[in-house]
Amino acid sequence: MFEKKTCERCGKQYSMRTISENKGKHLCRDCVKTCSSCGKKLPMAHWFGQTFTANAFAQSLERQGKPWIGSGMCMECYNNRIVQEENEQRLIREAQLAQAKEILQTPTVWECGYCKTVNKGNFCSNCGSSRKKS
Repeated sequence: MFEKKTCERCGKQYSMRTISENKGKHLCRDCVKTCSSCGKKLPMAHWFGQTFTANAFAQSLERQGKPWIGSGMCMECYNNRIVQEENEQRLIREAQLAQAKEILQTPTVWECGYCKTVNKGNFCSNCGSSRKKS
């Protein structure tokens, strides 16, 4: 009657549809009720995939300023993940800026250290020495 599915988190087989399938994940009932990072039990309104409560107005008030609700994570783990992602993005931006500065600081015209010829490419047009060796 019901097709057996495998929980993505714990690997347990289950057959009943869970609220996580609304978000495109297959999680058993036990995994929906716990934080995906630390395993702490979550209140019902915070379960992964939870999109409604008995009172929609109360839910909308509760969700304001609380993006972790319905994410399947507790507030601490969600905030830690956000901080980690921001740090990774900052490191990527810093690396891109350093690379751009290096490109800007590298002159297009250089003088050969051996024969003092002014060149544009990576090798001297007169003696053939490498730009990096000069």
